[in-house]
Amino acid sequence: MTVHALVATLSLISLSTIFVIEAKANNGLLTFKVDMIHRDSPKSPLYSPSESNLNRLQRYFDYSIARVTTLSNNKLVPTTVVPTGGMFLLNISVGTPPIQTLAIADTGSDLTWTQCTPCPSCYKQDLPLFDPHLSSSYKSLPCHANPCVALGNTACSNDRNICEYNYGYADGSIVIGTLASETFTFYGGTTTTTTTTTSSTTTTTTFPRLVFGCGHNDSGTFIARETGIIGLGGGPVSFISQIGPKIGWKFSSCLVPGNTSLNTMTFGGSVSGEGVVATPLIRAEDKTYYFVTLDAISVANKRRIPYNDSAQANNTGNTFIDSGSYFTVLPTGLYNEVELDLREAIALKGVTLGGLKWCYKSESLEGFPDITFHFRGADVVLKPVNYFIRPDGDETLLCLSLLPVNGTTTIIGNRAQINFEIGYDLEANTVSFKPTDCTKQL
Repeated sequence: MTVHALVATLSLISLSTIFVIEAKANNGLLTFKVDMIHRDSPKSPLYSPSESNLNRLQRYFDYSIARVTTLSNNKLVPTTVVPTGGMFLLNISVGTPPIQTLAIADTGSDLTWTQCTPCPSCYKQDLPLFDPHLSSSYKSLPCHANPCVALGNTACSNDRNICEYNYGYADGSIVIGTLASETFTFYGGTTTTTTTTTSSTTTTTTFPRLVFGCGHNDSGTFIARETGIIGLGGGPVSFISQIGPKIGWKFSSCLVPGNTSLNTMTFGGSVSGEGVVATPLIRAEDKTYYFVTLDAISVANKRRIPYNDSAQANNTGNTFIDSGSYFTVLPTGLYNEVELDLREAIALKGVTLGGLKWCYKSESLEGFPDITFHFRGADVVLKPVNYFIRPDGDETLLCLSLLPVNGTTTIIGNRAQINFEIGYDLEANTVSFKPTDCTKQL
């Protein structure tokens, strides 16, 4: 049985007056932008004000290590290891009439999924289940439908021609449901500020007949707040693949520092302009994950530290860009060399804090070196804010957000992606990086 990544949260939300604005069309292609809310932001229903930042970092640490270990062991089989993965939520609605929700976006999985009625043996969830009988646009898919064939792990009952899926997960969870089509609406906010006033509008973009999973029999380690996902992987049933012809097979993200501001994801349009570099996109056999090739790393423009991954021919496709992982995780040998050069470049005494191997007492990042990731054909320069964090609101302590792991795969976590517009072009098979002040992308 193929194992698929599935972790999500849907939460009913109320919106103030919505101004419907058409998404921008360019040469017949659609371009639209949506807000991404960090799961641990006060604006998120998953936010726990009693949880310390240090506890959150420990959660991020555990997930990042588990994620890269799984990818190193079997890169072609996505798997759920930690059931609270996924960092960013999209504002969407499902069905007709629309039921507004917040859904976790995951570039490491394909199927868009939620629990539906009837659900005789579902795990308990806080919110009402989606009722397909109350939606005029819901339609189950027959067994011969192309998405049913492409998804795999599907079957048909003897008495009806309806595509049913059965997924197993690495942690023992099982989800069973009906593959169906439904109308999805995506919301994105825009803000205009003048000298005297600030006004906000909400753009809406609607897609009819999107394929998704309607779960009817789910069990395992899911928690009550986990009820769905938007699959942004590259597989045949993912959201990206379904709308690909309408957006030119392109999408991008722009992440801001901290958890309180809104991040953005743009569907359609190219990442262009001054400072853009691009590297080849390497597609795994199942096409879900987005891999690139890291050739070397250098600290403060000194020696190039080669990847030296003898387990993979020509070092191709050794790095996964992951919006769901916080830390950047490197194979142990590569990490040790990077750490050595960092220690030489920073004239301060290091300290250890829990799982964070290397911390400094410093109130400022001034004087800390840049780190350059030499991807194939693209040098991406990380500033100190991309690889140092303050672990528990202590403004005098900085800790390295790079982690070592025994394995052959690197993960570029979302901390390292801060203030980069990162674009995925699934037609040209490239990933582009553009240094950007992402707070100005809202």
